[in-house]
Amino acid sequence: MSSPTATAGKADPRVRWTLLGMMLAMLLAMLDNNVVGTAMPTIVGDLGGLAHIS
Repeated sequence: MSSPTATAGKADPRVRWTLLGMMLAMLLAMLDNNVVGTAMPTIVGDLGGLAHIS
C-alpha cells in the first residue's frame, strides 16, 4: 500500500488533459473577445448601425 505523501504530487493524466483543454478554451475565448471587441466599432460604423452598437 502506498502512502498519501508518495502519490500527492502525481495527478491522473485525464485531469491534466481536462485542465489543459479548459485553459485552452478560455484562452481562445479571451482572444476572440479581445479581437471582436476592438473591431466592433469599426464594423458597426461601416454597416451604419451606430444606434444599435450596445
